Amino acid sequence: MAAVVVWVAAEDNHQNKLIMSTRISALMLLLVMWCNAAFSQSDKWLGEGGSKEESYTNNVKLNISSWLLYNKTYVFSYERRINARQTAAITGGYMELPPLLNINIKDIDIRKNVSQSGYMFGGEYRFYLAKENKYAPPHGLYIGPYVTYYRFDNKRNLSVRDSAGNPLDLSVKTSITNFNIGFELGYQFILAKRISLDFILIGPSIANYTAKFKLDGNIDPESAQYYNQELAEALINRFPMLNKLLENKEVDVSGNGNVWAPGFRYAIFVGYTFGRR
Repeated sequence: MAAVVVWVAAEDNHQNKLIMSTRISALMLLLVMWCNAAFSQSDKWLGEGGSKEESYTNNVKLNISSWLLYNKTYVFSYERRINARQTAAITGGYMELPPLLNINIKDIDIRKNVSQSGYMFGGEYRFYLAKENKYAPPHGLYIGPYVTYYRFDNKRNLSVRDSAGNPLDLSVKTSITNFNIGFELGYQFILAKRISLDFILIGPSIANYTAKFKLDGNIDPESAQYYNQELAEALINRFPMLNKLLENKEVDVSGNGNVWAPGFRYAIFVGYTFGRR
């Protein structure tokens, strides 16, 4: 086993990620505005009136936007109406980070993703704004606090060469977590009185990122430092969220990395409402 300190000097891309997040949120906002204009002209889609009796108590939803970011993801949410203008929701599910097999890393051959797993869970409390909403919750514009927790575990087999050019078989285990406390703004449509279409448009947060790295194999410290540098940079390029954790940080690959940094959330859910009205 080799334990060395990796110095990651990746180019700062926080600004690029902020621009991308802003663009995605802007596109979602435009989509919400279009949906609102298109469906509000027909009562058969949005329901009749705005009284409490015409909305259902329960809302079960599937996160469809997570399919764009993660591998093998199944994330569900349950939202329940608390009173005339407030709801509470819990969210959870299984997800994996995409594999690294198709990434070209200098002098490293990732032979096999031995195992990978992950999950997330969270909760939120929503306030549906009475002055802005014609309909009863869970339909309309909302704001509120949220918390989320993510964990990803992976093990990969590698083939590298030591400083003398001899081939070596190694394995690397990674464990990554992300905890967020934030505040969100979104809009949820109820179509045909039953189908929910939920857009979390803006969700800034303060986030804690942690990572544990463990490199197993018979390798000298000099070679281990070089290969861990390459692996760390590859992880950053593939998963931008790790840039907050690893960029310009000293991370012991057999130890821990930990940092607090700004986070962001946006999501799209599709669901079904039911229960007492």
